[in-house]
Amino acid sequence: MSQSEVARLRESIRLSCEAAQRALYDPSFGSAKHEFITKRLENIQQAHVELQTLVGADEAIKLVVETLENIEEVRKPQGEHYDETDTVTHQSANSTYSDCDG
Repeated sequence: MSQSEVARLRESIRLSCEAAQRALYDPSFGSAKHEFITKRLENIQQAHVELQTLVGADEAIKLVVETLENIEEVRKPQGEHYDETDTVTHQSANSTYSDCDG
């Protein structure tokens, strides 16, 4: 097993997840937001597949989960709050949508 390759894949997972979280809250993404987030999630999946070939299926999923659990949550824009069901409520617009990083 190449420790540097495992580290590279874990870093790729971290960066993809952080980018997807930022896109979720960045209004400049507009209609491209869904495609951008989907691509980041596909990148995470590909890194998981590569990890499986390096360390086996059980260890690979452990590494993915550990990597995702150690990512700091991207700051939400002001005017949003979360309830116990991971629903974001926009106080100013009084609209609600589900959060996908919960």
